[in-house]
Amino acid sequence: MTTRLNLFAIGSLLLFFACQRPVAPGMEELAYTNDLNQFENLDNWKTALKGVEIVALGENTHGLGAVFANKVELVRWLHQNMGFDLLLFESGFGDGHLAWENQRTADARDLMSAFTSYKYYQCEEMLPLFSYVTEQQGGQRPLQIGGIDCQPQQDHLVRYFYDAVDAVDTTFGQRLREGMLGLKLLYRYEYEKDSLSFVAQREDNKMFLEELKGFLKDEKLGFLRNGTTEESWKALYESVNIFHRTYGDIAYGELMGFPKSANVRDRSMFENVKWHREQYPSRKIIIWAQNSHIENVAGPEPSPRWMGHHLKEAYGDRYYSIGAIVYKGRDLIHWNNTVNEFEHDTTAFLAYHLHQQRYDRLLINLRERYGQPYLNEPLLGMESGGNTGLFVAKDRFDGLLFIRSSDVPTFQGEE
Repeated sequence: MTTRLNLFAIGSLLLFFACQRPVAPGMEELAYTNDLNQFENLDNWKTALKGVEIVALGENTHGLGAVFANKVELVRWLHQNMGFDLLLFESGFGDGHLAWENQRTADARDLMSAFTSYKYYQCEEMLPLFSYVTEQQGGQRPLQIGGIDCQPQQDHLVRYFYDAVDAVDTTFGQRLREGMLGLKLLYRYEYEKDSLSFVAQREDNKMFLEELKGFLKDEKLGFLRNGTTEESWKALYESVNIFHRTYGDIAYGELMGFPKSANVRDRSMFENVKWHREQYPSRKIIIWAQNSHIENVAGPEPSPRWMGHHLKEAYGDRYYSIGAIVYKGRDLIHWNNTVNEFEHDTTAFLAYHLHQQRYDRLLINLRERYGQPYLNEPLLGMESGGNTGLFVAKDRFDGLLFIRSSDVPTFQGEE
């Protein structure tokens, strides 16, 4: 997630959702276009996806409920029609994999709660996705879910880790609690601009993570005897590997300072996607993340090396990115729980030009050539926190999901 995205990368539009009904969960038809004139059945999108192994579904912010609802429908279509069966979220690696491993005993809402520590993904618009995931279990090709984020703030992972280690060695359980706190202290020291404490804590963390990896290896049989499954043990061990790789040698200023922090985080998320490709070579992957993380190329000014830059370089046309654009609505700013009301009613915004098509939802394949200037020139789009970014749509993404209007996500107990 970024807090400042003024000169966003360059873009490529891909998908056009066309349906002249209000956006709502349970959409009956999704239409597709290659030319912005003729909107046809999504079956025609299959040609554009030939040879594609990774589809990334973006969201311009994390606070738009209709974007979530539309992406859920796209995930279902990709799973049912194109065989994409591994869905990876911009969410904690450990949270996601432990929730998946233990989902057999969870209903859809419990699975959603355990799967991610991020509140914005625990909303009513997301619930149909987790219901679909639970319904698919036992089938020939179920939709598996996982996480790719490296950050240590993973509630489900931490709670599970504490219980699993306590069952093996209560003394080391206390060591684990101190060590996990130490990972979070890095954020505090960088925020307080205390570089000396940051460096000292980083070295302590590195030793702790090496010690923890050794403990997991040495006591693996103890974990298995006390109820930890083989796959859950692997999720714990790989989570520690991710923390060690990402934070073991992190420099002061790279944890919270933009754009350095994004370079570190997105490189790690790319490595985690690549890990999944190696672990599951026969599976086709869907990535669910914010627009910036999935974009193909960098913008005209210095910007982070986003995950999508690495993916496009590594996989070329086998990687297919879809950015989300919304014309008007209300956006939830997730870090301070405020609401931003917006309408992009000037020609400076890409959403304004897409709005002129007079569709509620559009899906465009941008790997085709278009004569429309607004797809080939720098225009503004809304990004996280209501910030704006300047980008060329056709360069930045392979496709685009446009939604005319969206409200904030709906959380349990809210109207």
